Amino acid sequence: MSEPSTRATWHADLARHDQSAHRRMAERAATTAEPLLQQRFDAVTAELHVLRAAVARRDALLREQTAALREREAYVRELEARLESTPRSASGTLRGVARRVRRRVGRLVRAALSQR
Repeated sequence: MSEPSTRATWHADLARHDQSAHRRMAERAATTAEPLLQQRFDAVTAELHVLRAAVARRDALLREQTAALREREAYVRELEARLESTPRSASGTLRGVARRVRRRVGRLVRAALSQR
């Protein structure tokens, strides 16, 4: 077996090497931690900016679609009012037109709702 003094020297050298390695790791972490955190923060900020722009764009599109649907609904109501005010003989063709318009508006509404 090895002599106790040799083992003690070996362990002391190992402890010194460990301490210097830990010191180097701590120095490296101290010098690279802040730039790395700043880089991550910048990436997250950029991603958030892109997501906010996408949400704003989608919100604008939904507002436009809602306004268009309101206009179409008003048009359908106007056609229905005309239909009610016309004589019975002419109302058959207007009813068909109103039915087609109502179907078309219904399709547009369903399409707009399916995009949400």
